[in-house]
This record gives sequence, structure tokens and C-alpha cells, in this order.
Amino acid sequence: IATFTALIDIARAEGGISRETMEAVDLTQIVRDAYDLFEPLAEEKGLAFGFEAQSVAIRGHRALLMQAVSNLIHNAIKYGQGAVDVRVIANADGAEIIVADDGPGIPSEHRADAVKRFKQVGAQGPEGVGLGLAIVDACARLHRGALVLEDNGPGLRARLSLAAK
Repeated sequence: IATFTALIDIARAEGGISRETMEAVDLTQIVRDAYDLFEPLAEEKGLAFGFEAQSVAIRGHRALLMQAVSNLIHNAIKYGQGAVDVRVIANADGAEIIVADDGPGIPSEHRADAVKRFKQVGAQGPEGVGLGLAIVDACARLHRGALVLEDNGPGLRARLSLAAK
């Protein structure tokens, strides 16, 4: 059921159907809520879990944004080895959500595959089905933004940019 729901979320985001349900959202609060949700998991794993945010609101799809941010944070905690940092930065075009970890990262030549459906790049087992980053990427495009995966030296930095409107 979770896989089917994720595929529906991706299809809706890619088709733009969800644009009709966009509203003014406090992006900072959405990211804060996701951070709070995953804080016990980070603590259980012994990770330093940082949060820094500027206040920013955008026109967006609240549930899909929460899912996208949760996917980024969950991946960072899953692969992080000592620290995960979450930031929200306001800019002239909208906002960026940055989630960085110090895990093994994703080699640059595999990053394009990492956002494809059912691809698990660097996965260490059968956990998940490879839809998490595909949902984040679809969410970014729905919000007229982009998902960029970068080297965090060590680890991965996921940069989710979102347009203000």
C-alpha cells in the first residue's frame, strides 16, 4: 500500500494535478515538524542532529512537501554516521531546504539514477523500494524547483529548491 501511495504521489506531482490544491504554507514549520518527527531516530542512532532555519513561506502542497522533506531526512539518518544537518534558507526566488549527512554519499556518476523510480543507489539491503528520492524530485518540479545531490565531503548534501509561487 505504501509503494502504491508513493507512486500515486509521484504521478500527481508529475502531472501537475496537485497544483490545484496548493496554498500558502509555512515552509519553515513543515521542515521543523519533519525534524521533530525524526529527532528520536537520530538520537537513537547517536547522531548529532542540527536544525537551522530562516522564516519562509511559499505557495505549496503541504502533504507532498512534508513527504519530500521526511524522505530526505530519513535517508540522511539512515546513511549518516555521525551528523545530519537540516537547513531552510530563504532566497529571492523562494527557498532551499538542505539536508546533509556524513555517510558514504552517492558518487557523482550515480546521482542521476538515484532519483529514478525503483533505483537504490548504494543501498545496503532490501530496505525500501527506491521511491524516496523520486518523490522528492517530483515534488521539486511541481513546486518549480529542483533537487540537486552534491558531495558533502564526506557524505551527501541534498539541496531542494522551491519557488515562492
